Amino acid sequence: MDENKNKRPRPRRSVDQIGAQNTEAAAQPKAVEQPKPAAQPKPAAQPKPAAQPKPVEQPKPVEQPKPAAQPKPAAQPKPTAQPKPAEQPKPVEQPKAAPKPTPAPIAEESENEKTRLTAAQPKADLKTPVRQSFEVEEDDDETASGGTMSGVFKAIIYMTVVLVVSVVLAYGLIMVGNDIFAFVKSDAAVEVVVPENATVEDIADILGEAGVIRYPKLFKLYAGFQDVDGVDDEGNSIFIPGTYAISPMNNYQQLLAAFQKQYTRDVVWVTFPEGSTVEDIITILTEDHGISTREDLVRAINEYDGYGMDFIDEIDMSNGRYYRLEGYLFPDTYQFYTDSSAETIVYKMLVNFRKKLAYIGDDYCSERLAELGMTLDEVVTLASMIEKEVKYAIDYDQVSSVFHNRLQDPANFPKLESDATTVYAILMATGERPETLTAEELAFDDPYNTRASKGLPPGAIGNPGYEALYCAFYPANTKYYYFVADSSGYNLYAKNLAGHNSNVASVRKEAAN
Repeated sequence: MDENKNKRPRPRRSVDQIGAQNTEAAAQPKAVEQPKPAAQPKPAAQPKPAAQPKPVEQPKPVEQPKPAAQPKPAAQPKPTAQPKPAEQPKPVEQPKAAPKPTPAPIAEESENEKTRLTAAQPKADLKTPVRQSFEVEEDDDETASGGTMSGVFKAIIYMTVVLVVSVVLAYGLIMVGNDIFAFVKSDAAVEVVVPENATVEDIADILGEAGVIRYPKLFKLYAGFQDVDGVDDEGNSIFIPGTYAISPMNNYQQLLAAFQKQYTRDVVWVTFPEGSTVEDIITILTEDHGISTREDLVRAINEYDGYGMDFIDEIDMSNGRYYRLEGYLFPDTYQFYTDSSAETIVYKMLVNFRKKLAYIGDDYCSERLAELGMTLDEVVTLASMIEKEVKYAIDYDQVSSVFHNRLQDPANFPKLESDATTVYAILMATGERPETLTAEELAFDDPYNTRASKGLPPGAIGNPGYEALYCAFYPANTKYYYFVADSSGYNLYAKNLAGHNSNVASVRKEAAN
């Protein structure tokens, strides 16, 4: 970039003016160093730069990367003292050049200017109470330091108190807990004597004196929480008198029971085969294992409403159904106490049914039921029929497809014609199970007999296992409408009546041979 870009234009002068200026310039000291208008922005042209204010405090134009960024000439120290180029052409003003300050006066004036600016600076830029504010801040720091130390000391005291209290409480809780639950005690047996008609207070004092427990009053309080008052319904002491060898390792519960008549509950394993009816289940429980009574079981099956399962509320008992929970008492092997209540037994079997149903679908298989257009009770009823008609697992989905096909075509197949339903109808009506079905029995008039009644029976005819239940939801995809079992127990299937009659003839011929 051209360095003359920032120079001011030099005014044109006449020959006479130039001559007069030369004459006057000879009389001026160091006229050769008079700043030319074009050279004014350069700080190096100022006389005696050493007398100027400290360069570190003045902007150095030579260090600016761009000449345009250099400080304006008005920002130079006392720019008004420099001769203005616009006034130089006036010849009448040139003789007054002698009063212009020499380099020494300029330095002195600059020095005076520095002194004046320095003296005026505190008034213009600094606030008088700076020292006082600084001293106040020092006092605040000292006060804050003292307050911090005091706060730390208080915090230490507080934490110490909390720690001590916590230790004391923890120790107390450990001692009490150890006495109640016998976490860490001696295992050496201690002999104690229980007198006749002993009360809870007597037992607590005896154990305390023997060193088995540390807090007899706490033992009495614990007995109260356990609802043990030391007497039976007739007002007699429940504690048996005698001499006992008691270990301190026994907890309070064990100590309360140690002096009473020991009562044990017998446990039995009970198995219900797949397809068992409610009558079968009642017989197995009451006659085979001596659990509960028939009356209690029937009431738990038909009347008790405390099982908390929604599907029970949806069961219809107004259509001639025999047992409300027939089909829902899942056949399996269970462990029961011999003194279990009827409700406990039934509830355990219902929970097992609900768990198995959850394997098939969520929310009681609601999505699949919507696809089938059936209720859960209808599918359970159908599953009980499948279970009774099938001997081998390979036939579950095939038999299911026959019943589903007939239910979907009621115009041509209004009756399901299941012999298993006929047997159940006769059993429930007469109390006897027929061995073979005669023509008269096949026509037995009962809503459970699908040989005589249309559609599904009023309820299940047994309690199906998992395979039958699953296949009732998901039958095989077939065109079969008939089936008959051969002598080995496997089923033969047919799509029409002619095929079915042929299968029946084959079965009879085989049986005859």
